[in-house]
Amino acid sequence: MSAPTGARVYIHKEDVELLGDPMRNLSLVVAMDECRVEADGVFAHGEVLDVGDLSIGVLHTPGHTPGSASFLVGDILFSGDLLFYQSVGRTDLPGSDESKLYESIRDKIMTLPDSVTIYPGHGDKTTVGWEREHNPYLTEMREVRDEG
Repeated sequence: MSAPTGARVYIHKEDVELLGDPMRNLSLVVAMDECRVEADGVFAHGEVLDVGDLSIGVLHTPGHTPGSASFLVGDILFSGDLLFYQSVGRTDLPGSDESKLYESIRDKIMTLPDSVTIYPGHGDKTTVGWEREHNPYLTEMREVRDEG
């Protein structure tokens, strides 16, 4: 089944199974209505998606789900449910992994310039620099950097 809106659906290959399984995509739990969608295509880490005049860099950032991805457009990052203003994504859902979430933040997001603006899947926008210095969930990363 395609998306109800008729939009084309692309997803990281590690999350393809979620689209077709209402228990794993939680549509039966959250929406109380079964949702099964087939992907029109998949993307991978390091790919650049050209959409109109935009070049969108794909960062595979597993943790919230195995195929979680963040998207970098110039100096703007769309982090999905990986990283929020002074918080991080949930890791108590099917397929989520706390250690991979922190690894994704450390290796893929905290390596970006401080000035990169982050638009998370929920809540207020923030920046890499602000999160590096103020996010209480990233304290250990700050301590390692400060000791190094």
